Amino acid sequence: MTSKQSFIWQDNGETFSCHWERAKPVSNAFATLNLVLRLTDPGQGQSQATEDNVVLAFLADTARRSPHPPESLVKLLIPLHRGFIVRSDFLTVRMIRCPIVQCVQELCFPNQYLEVPGPHVSEFDELSRYAVGAVVLRSDKDCSSAMQQLDEELQNRIPRSYVLSTPLENDHLVIAGHRHPAVMAGYLASAAALGIRVTLVDGEGEFLPVERRSGAVAKCIPIDMTADDGLASRIVDALAATGEKYHGITTFTDTWLIPVAKAAQALGLPTTSLDTVELCLDKHATRQLCPDGFQPLRIKTVADLQSHLSSSQLDYPLIVKPCTAWGSQGVHKASTEEELLAAVAQAQASAKGSDLLIDRYVDGPEVDANFVLQDGEILFFELVDGLPCTAEVDSPGHPGDFLETDEIWPTNHPQRESDMIRSRLHSILLRTGVRTGVFHLEARIENSAMHYTLQDGVLDLRPRAAEPAGDPSAFLLEINQRVPGHGGSWGTALAYGIDYPAIYMLGALNEKQRFRSLSVPFANGAPQWVDSVFINSDQAGVYDGDDVCQDLRKRRPDLMTHVQYSNCYYGNGETITDSPARIALFVVASHESRQKVLEISKEIRQWVEVKVR
Repeated sequence: MTSKQSFIWQDNGETFSCHWERAKPVSNAFATLNLVLRLTDPGQGQSQATEDNVVLAFLADTARRSPHPPESLVKLLIPLHRGFIVRSDFLTVRMIRCPIVQCVQELCFPNQYLEVPGPHVSEFDELSRYAVGAVVLRSDKDCSSAMQQLDEELQNRIPRSYVLSTPLENDHLVIAGHRHPAVMAGYLASAAALGIRVTLVDGEGEFLPVERRSGAVAKCIPIDMTADDGLASRIVDALAATGEKYHGITTFTDTWLIPVAKAAQALGLPTTSLDTVELCLDKHATRQLCPDGFQPLRIKTVADLQSHLSSSQLDYPLIVKPCTAWGSQGVHKASTEEELLAAVAQAQASAKGSDLLIDRYVDGPEVDANFVLQDGEILFFELVDGLPCTAEVDSPGHPGDFLETDEIWPTNHPQRESDMIRSRLHSILLRTGVRTGVFHLEARIENSAMHYTLQDGVLDLRPRAAEPAGDPSAFLLEINQRVPGHGGSWGTALAYGIDYPAIYMLGALNEKQRFRSLSVPFANGAPQWVDSVFINSDQAGVYDGDDVCQDLRKRRPDLMTHVQYSNCYYGNGETITDSPARIALFVVASHESRQKVLEISKEIRQWVEVKVR
């Protein structure tokens, strides 16, 4: 820490003053300057014009917006080492919901080479030109204690690995297909911040306005996206016809994983082997990787089941689901033979030609186990708690479904169970042949020391009164060779500062150094509790209502102050083809407690009404 110095400058005819000092560096990656800004009376002291200094222009705007008392506390980050910034929005991503931060300002551009001020640079206006970002503290904070707390937050959140010695070289990525506009907007924002140029391949008329507006999108190529044996060839031919060089190809949708893998092989681009992709997509095949005393049954029709039942006895309850399906579509629980026959008929209707898997129902807490792997090494792992689905909650006369209701970070499972899941599922992943990528696995924990109970009106994962008879074990439900869904990705970003879509795209480009760099979580673990609250409909039809998120913001703004992100996936009059279907997402966060975040989530559910006709 050095003694404070003063600097006065003018911007648009107004005069500003800044008391500044050198402060504690961040992770040996960035030097920092602590600033106290004021809008000053004209003519006080000697001032300098700053037409070409964007940092001073930003500081002037910050001082103008400062409430009474008219002082703003700001920290500038200046690189300690020359190199290339990994992503231009690193402060936005890593300082998200920091309780003492009012806002951040990115002051660098994607893939920028960062220079370091030499020993001769000592004046503030010259030093400020090297800044790559600024953090503005909340106005209700005491200067010295707030700056000390911010130093600790930066040390926790910003790793040294965000400045690298080499630039992004493999920068042209093909993305096949699309997700919901709100989801694609996030993916493309990450691509832009990384400096990735995106070429989109999709069906004629399928390109979204948000895609066409994105600065990351270099080109949109329309083709016939019918999921048939010729799709891979159509992708290859369309890309080859452009004459451009591509460095990777990927998709965020399970439907296109196989044709994209085939296209990657034909184009000589990085990809997981086709055998591995096909294996991971087949729930019956992945079930064989973790055998137990139950022999799962693979059938096609109700007639196949009846033939099996005529010669074999099944133990209930059972689960019926398509061997290859998106999300929780077509998943049913059966406790009797009559329910099983009905479940198979229902699952067959939504399986779109897929075989059906009949397996034992495991009565244990469901979890998401998310991995970031590089050459088989675990760079990042997290366990996410999934509240019971409606099919698992007693509701007389209502069978319920298996669409997720809530995902909660960080997990309440003891470390022993988290370590067991990590080790067991990592072993299974390696046996499939995967080595690098982002993997979203779903599992249940048998003989868990935890179970879901209702206490003070709040359903949560709590310790059992008695220890289970056996050791905890992992029961794999499915392997997804992609990032978690919208709510899952948001929850991990808030809890650990990990941007799954960014890492996933870098993996497709084989950018190993950046892939590893962005896989570093907050050093001290999750700084808050997060609940991704899914608002679902149990019936198909026509959505008959307004945006439930905007509606709640009008009626209960106090609740929405706890919501970091929300999105309604349907507009009035749009057709809902799936049953069950996800209607909206609220991502709730609290620094106070897990109980608090669950109480807020419960109240949100009580106030949100979904209308379908």
